[in-house]
Amino acid sequence: MNAATVRVGLALGATVVAVAFRWPAPPPLTVVISGDTHGYLAPCGCTQPMTGGLRRRMAKVRQLAPPGPNRARTLVLDTGSFAVGNGAQDRLKAQTVAAALRSARVDAVAVGGADTPEIVDLLGPAAVRADGKVADRSVATSIRRAPFAVTSVDALASGTAVNQAKRALAGATVPVLHVQGDRTQAVAWARALPSARLVIYRSTADAPESPERVGNAVLVHPAHEGKSVLSLTWTGSGWSDYTVHRLGPEVADDPTTLRLYRDYLRRVAQADLFGQLPRTMAQGFVGDAACLPCHREAHDAWKATKHAHALETLEREGHDRDPDCVSCHVTGSEAQDGFLTRQRDPFLASVSCESCHGPGRDHVAEPKVKTRPDAKESCQACHTRKTSPNFNFLTYWARIRHGMGKNGG
Repeated sequence: MNAATVRVGLALGATVVAVAFRWPAPPPLTVVISGDTHGYLAPCGCTQPMTGGLRRRMAKVRQLAPPGPNRARTLVLDTGSFAVGNGAQDRLKAQTVAAALRSARVDAVAVGGADTPEIVDLLGPAAVRADGKVADRSVATSIRRAPFAVTSVDALASGTAVNQAKRALAGATVPVLHVQGDRTQAVAWARALPSARLVIYRSTADAPESPERVGNAVLVHPAHEGKSVLSLTWTGSGWSDYTVHRLGPEVADDPTTLRLYRDYLRRVAQADLFGQLPRTMAQGFVGDAACLPCHREAHDAWKATKHAHALETLEREGHDRDPDCVSCHVTGSEAQDGFLTRQRDPFLASVSCESCHGPGRDHVAEPKVKTRPDAKESCQACHTRKTSPNFNFLTYWARIRHGMGKNGG
């Protein structure tokens, strides 16, 4: 908004004096947007560089919204979606994310009916939803900081939901909507609520390089699984300085969130969530040492690869009892005779021969009974688009080539 000028005429005898008063334009306001954790609390995968993670995210939020007098000019929003289920580990994840958001003094967090009263309590007054209810608990209908009002809405822009949102945002110069849905639903909301100036939605895609405009609103989303943070500036008449802050390894961990995350891993280990995973009947795992007498050359080649030390990677990071991670770093975790602990099963504490070629008990007892010679299909169980987006079998096979197969046999 440009500075306003008001001219006042003063009659002094026969002389008219024009006096100009200029009020400076209000300083711009920064809006920071994070979220869509979706259970992704730490970078995961074997393709470098890995991005995202709650520790980096909170570090970037604190950088963009530092404490001090200017904090009042910054509004920090989070799209919620803490976890993907309601199991024991999902609940621990949600508690950890909520505690991190509260520690960073996030102003508004979109919550839904699946969020428990405990999570709402952890978030405190930052929890927002248009209908004022979460898990049968009343919560704030909106967060207000002039000129903003922020609320969360369900995915479908039904008549009742639109009316609730209108009431929650009434009187705001800049109404902001968290849509708990995808782009199509966000567009529908922008059209149903033309007073909205910012609509935040969820998507599995990367954050857009430039915001989309629908009517009076700008539509944006942070990257899926919290892999980036957005910032943009309200100038008083519109939006500017839209920026996508990607959370690569150059973003150092936030110390407070790091402590919360280590406590999360400690609680996961104490609850023995990995040990409680369901398992199939014993399948005949015998360990890599049983392969050595007849397959020494292949065994030596395997021993020099990162597969042979896969569990050590998790142990260094404290993830060695994390159900999200362990199965792709050990052998046979799905079976009763597969990996359970390093103490019980040291010979299975790696991605070893049987991870790819199958259980070897019958082959060891009778060599004529063959295991899977061509094991390349096994790779795709762990090298997924999520964990290894750049995975190419022939490229990776060149790093671990062993045995007789030239193309992965």
